[in-house]
Amino acid sequence: MNLTQEQLAKRLGVCFATVNRWESGGNTPQHAAQQTILALAQEAGVQGTESPPPAEAAAQVTRRRTGREATATPTTKPMEQMLWDAACSIRGEKDAAKFKDYLLPLLFLKRLSDVFDDEITRLAEKYGDYATALEIAESDHSLLRFYLPPQAR
Repeated sequence: MNLTQEQLAKRLGVCFATVNRWESGGNTPQHAAQQTILALAQEAGVQGTESPPPAEAAAQVTRRRTGREATATPTTKPMEQMLWDAACSIRGEKDAAKFKDYLLPLLFLKRLSDVFDDEITRLAEKYGDYATALEIAESDHSLLRFYLPPQAR
């Protein structure tokens, strides 16, 4: 078939980086992509009595184009794989560069929330309890480094 990784990614509806991760063993395709890869591998005439694992099938389809063997790195990252699969199932396949557009704002908001909680805890130590500290923070925002309204917490 002489497909590059980019061409294979386009046919599968995923990004180039995703196919690259499949071939390097850093990630495995989801079920729909596995079925498409296996169909493409059969179309390409991949030899064997059994269907190869989808990552190997993807490597074989693109290997014909590059004329070299894909290097398999013996890394097992089951937790990272599970988290990546969960993220992909929620928002669809995205490469790592685009994933930051989702992740960085969430990390920023989490940091704001944590710092605000620390400020309220500091006020609670000074004024007695958490509820009192919140009331004081509501009435005088200057006691805090920054103020988050209740709906933003």
